[in-house]
Formats: sequence, structure tokens, C-alpha cells
Amino acid sequence: MTLMALAHQPKLWSAGIDLAGPTDLLAVMTAHAVAARYVEKLGDPVTDKQLLIDLSPIHAVDRLTAPVFIYQGQNDAHVPRAPTDRMVRALRERGTPVEYMVPTDEGHTVSRRANEIELLVRVVRFLSDHLPPPS
Repeated sequence: MTLMALAHQPKLWSAGIDLAGPTDLLAVMTAHAVAARYVEKLGDPVTDKQLLIDLSPIHAVDRLTAPVFIYQGQNDAHVPRAPTDRMVRALRERGTPVEYMVPTDEGHTVSRRANEIELLVRVVRFLSDHLPPPS
């Protein structure tokens, strides 16, 4: 949802934190473990293909201008890493500030204490760097 919001409503956000969010909804539909659940919630990859393309942040990367921190577990069975890598590359090519964390020992969650600590430290620093101080 974070990447969708940043891409489709860019004027509302100063920065975003994305935790294992899908960048390409059609790619998520190919992940066997979750395809049926996403069909029920988002639409069918055949009959609703254009809707899924239109909603996917990867297809709206040119509208995403806010700095973004993206977390993606290397072993995520629900959200494939390759589309997230493409999103990060596309954002960097456009000059959009992006920080990318990919722990090699995680899946779709942050389950290891050391990764949780690293994530929290990096998120606090990221927000401190990219949000104005409170007034």
C-alpha cells in the first residue's frame, strides 16, 4: 500500500516506508502460495490484467517522487524480489531517494532480532534525514 500511495497520490506524502510490499501485482499473482488470496482481494490476472497493471507501483514509478525506504526479505515467497529490485533500480535511475534493505535470512517478515534492530535503526535515520523537524 505504501508504494501505491506514493505513486498514485504523490502530493500527499513526504516519505514512505515499504515493508515487503508488492511492486508488480501481476508478478505477485505468480507466487503460488498467495495467488488465490490475491485473486479474491485484487482481481483475476487474466480478466483484470489492466487494472492490476494500473495499480502496480512499478508502472507508475515516474510519479513517485518522495524518498522511500524499501525492505524486502531475500527469501520472500509471497512478494518476489525481482520486481522489487526493478522498482529500486527505476527509482534510482530517476534520482528518487531510495534506501533498500534485503536481509538474506528473511522471508516475508522481519523475524530475526538482529534484522529487526537494523531495520528500526535504519528507518529512524531515514525518516530523520527525509522529514522536516516537527514544528
